Amino acid sequence: MKKLIAACLISCCGLCAQAQLSVPISEDQARAEQTRINNEREELDAQYVLQEADCYQRFAVNDCFREVRARKRVSIEALRRQEIVLNDVKRKTKAFEQGKQAQEKISPAALKQDADSRESVQIQHKERLDRAQEKKIDASKREMQSGADTNQLSGAIGASTQGSGKQAQQAFEEKQRSAQVRKAQRDKSLAEKSAKPIRPLPAQP
Repeated sequence: MKKLIAACLISCCGLCAQAQLSVPISEDQARAEQTRINNEREELDAQYVLQEADCYQRFAVNDCFREVRARKRVSIEALRRQEIVLNDVKRKTKAFEQGKQAQEKISPAALKQDADSRESVQIQHKERLDRAQEKKIDASKREMQSGADTNQLSGAIGASTQGSGKQAQQAFEEKQRSAQVRKAQRDKSLAEKSAKPIRPLPAQP
């Protein structure tokens, strides 16, 4: 019975210690709390050895062992919960201290520099967008100009082809007329030759 009361007292002390822990906690407090938990754990181990030895003096040894182990398990779990709470408080304290140091480092000059940096980034982003828009407009203009040049070139080629066709037709007609003139002259020459009387050869003496 006394041992059960001792285990309950250990659990109660642990709960009280957990309630006293708050953020932030100093390093001395954290070390003291960890030392207390380690001491209680060592004390539990020592009591467990004594209780096991006492069980050998009893008739129902196995029942005694089960009882002792159950009590120890409850006490160890209580200490483990306290250690978890302590570690959690230490983590929160560390995070609190880091946040405090970061806050102290942030000066008005740093805030102004950060604001200027953000503004500079926004201006650069706007300039990039403007340049991209200008490039798109220039590309559209070039495409439209290229289309107009292509149409103009097609028209010039068509006109040139049409002019060449007329010249070829005129040259062909001129050749036809020249051929007809030459043929007429040839026919006339042949007709004149056939119209002349053929003189007989002179008589031989």
